[in-house]
Amino acid sequence: MKRSLLLLVGLPLLGSCALSQGAAPMQPFSTGMQRSSLGISEYESSTIETPGFADVDRDALRLNFTHGYFVTPEVEVGGMLGYDDTEVGASSSTTWTIDAYGRYYFDNRSRIRTWAQVFAGIGNQDNGATDDDLTEYGVGIGISDMISEGTSFDLGLDYRMQSFDKSNVDESGIFLTAFFSVFYGG
Repeated sequence: MKRSLLLLVGLPLLGSCALSQGAAPMQPFSTGMQRSSLGISEYESSTIETPGFADVDRDALRLNFTHGYFVTPEVEVGGMLGYDDTEVGASSSTTWTIDAYGRYYFDNRSRIRTWAQVFAGIGNQDNGATDDDLTEYGVGIGISDMISEGTSFDLGLDYRMQSFDKSNVDESGIFLTAFFSVFYGG
């Protein structure tokens, strides 16, 4: 938990420090531009302790594909397709999700660009015994390091909440995400 809190506080500070260093202005985003990205997220919790039951560990690895469209130079909207592979103790599950998102870029001229996003969507989880539909929503913050005019390496933190229909379970967690983005059009 300390590591997640440190990342949650440290990531925006890192972005604002880089911005204050006087990074050279770059080509700003423009209305009509598009972004496609591929990323990996990881969620790792310590032991889940349940009274009367054995303690279990929970780890998740998530692959994301994102495609967005800039409705203004600062605002991007789009869709996200995600695939999770989760292990809880000795069992495992796979999850597919599809989300709509909106992202706001606070400074679209610097090399390091900070952003915040919101998302919501639906999905399905299969653990071999149960096939369960879900709804999810979340928020995220991050930075994009513009490697060139049309590419960036991005780091972000997402808080993700999932509600499962059949099992009537709610899960939440903070995911650290790294992804590569390509910007084009506009």
